[in-house]
Amino acid sequence: SFLPGFDIIEDIKLRTLKVYVEYFPLDLSQQIQKNIQKGIRFSQEEIFAILDSSLNGLACLENMHKPHGFITPKSLFRMKKQVYKMHDNFLIAEPKSLYYQALAGKFRKYLAPELVRDIVDKKQTPNAYDPFQADIFSLGMCVLDAGLLGVYDDYIDMVTKQFDEQKLQDSLKLFGEIYPGPNFEILKLISQVKYTEIMR
Repeated sequence: SFLPGFDIIEDIKLRTLKVYVEYFPLDLSQQIQKNIQKGIRFSQEEIFAILDSSLNGLACLENMHKPHGFITPKSLFRMKKQVYKMHDNFLIAEPKSLYYQALAGKFRKYLAPELVRDIVDKKQTPNAYDPFQADIFSLGMCVLDAGLLGVYDDYIDMVTKQFDEQKLQDSLKLFGEIYPGPNFEILKLISQVKYTEIMR
């Protein structure tokens, strides 16, 4: 996978333009599938690496007042064992919002709860919501997906048109049994507390 973010260095004197592209062998989605095939789980250290790297990335975006808007396992790239990088959502060719992907039936499990009713009602424009909180929730769902190796496909109750809170709590309980300690505590915060409170 090529990370769709790059550095450009222009040498005016030589009239040259150099583009540096980073290469990563796997994104988190591919790593999850690889672990499923091998029947192995992510270690505590790997789960923490995903959390730590991604939270730092979101903190940088928040400081620039730019939400990401499209956080899924496919947007998190493994640089090395303890470091993950997030792709630059402003440089990809696909629809730039997770919401619009979810409207097409993709990546719905990573969608923030406040957007679920709008998705079920097929609204082309969502109601007002906190995009930074949505990003942090999406990250939490990515980590949950990695920890549970994709146990659940969706957290949307199509009957009530609501986010299935009980299914989320069941998933968190199972995650806590597999990964007791700091990783579980951080994930609980991510699923319950606003983005600004987590990053404070």
